[in-house]
Amino acid sequence: MAKVKLDTVTKKFREVVAVNRVSIEVEDGEFMALLGPSGCGKTTTLRLIAGLEEADEGSIHIGDVLVNNLPPSERDLSMVFQFYAMYPGMNAYNQLAFPLRMRKVPRNEIDRLVKEAAQTLGITDILDRPLRALTVDQKQRVAIGRAIVRKPKVFLFDEPLTNLDAQLRTTMRAELKHLQKKLGVTTIFVTHDQLEAITMADRIAVMNDGKIVQIGTTDDLYDNPANLFVAGFIGSPPMNFIDCTLSKRDGKIILEAGDFKYPSKKLNDLLKDQADGSKIVLGIRPEYIDVSKIQNGRTIQGSIEIVEPVGNRMILDMDIGGHPVKADVRAFDISSGDKVWVSFDEDKVRVFDKSSSNALV
Repeated sequence: MAKVKLDTVTKKFREVVAVNRVSIEVEDGEFMALLGPSGCGKTTTLRLIAGLEEADEGSIHIGDVLVNNLPPSERDLSMVFQFYAMYPGMNAYNQLAFPLRMRKVPRNEIDRLVKEAAQTLGITDILDRPLRALTVDQKQRVAIGRAIVRKPKVFLFDEPLTNLDAQLRTTMRAELKHLQKKLGVTTIFVTHDQLEAITMADRIAVMNDGKIVQIGTTDDLYDNPANLFVAGFIGSPPMNFIDCTLSKRDGKIILEAGDFKYPSKKLNDLLKDQADGSKIVLGIRPEYIDVSKIQNGRTIQGSIEIVEPVGNRMILDMDIGGHPVKADVRAFDISSGDKVWVSFDEDKVRVFDKSSSNALV
């Protein structure tokens, strides 16, 4: 097993900077997700690690070895793609055996390793089946088996669950996480699906426009996003944002946006160095909003526009001072058009600088 380290790695395709000075360290045995929207550079980053693309700048280490000039075959890693790239004329057994045969592994050792991988993945009973007879789920397991059979130092996964239906994706997320922990292999997993990232990874590196914008655990990213992009990308429903002006009155700070006004004792100290009139963005996640038909200490008034039942909870689309806000609350008797009183959990309110998009609180 091995640590993977990228130091200020850059990759350009003509005038397009696909990966922009990316630095990241994936610890030995860690499961790291590269998360971001399509075109953000995450797959190119993975291909740079694999040796399928050549870095224009920066260094890539696997363990203690600088691998920039090493071909993929000498980097001791395995990669599973979104499209499994199976060999059409081979049955499942031979799909798993092929990379070992290419390395001139003895026949009896190939048989042992293939059957061991098949046992781990629960595909022993399909080893004799041709590719055309395999389900999508079985093909995915074979592709993973082909990666693990070589016992590499690093696994690279490029959105391998995309082609599965929702139920199979849920099953395979759990199985893949369990498999990675069992084998203890350093793993880098590319995905645009935040649910995959937060349920599987030890840490997540969020990418946007070719850059890593924040690295952390799920809790780090969810509760303390570094900027507006991370705050809006992580979470479903996403964080609510209200563009505000910071006003200082009689030593108190109020965030104002038309009819919306948010006074907060906590913000008095945290934002005391911000200039009067500063343009900021207030952020609050839907589950940190309390909603009731009764005022009872709640400070913000609004009205219900849409009620979306979700089991024993509901998503409320509200109008608060002319601003759309979603709340995720336990189900209660409420209907569209009802007037409500709302309060935000002060410890969960986040504030961002409007011009830089960086977090202030």
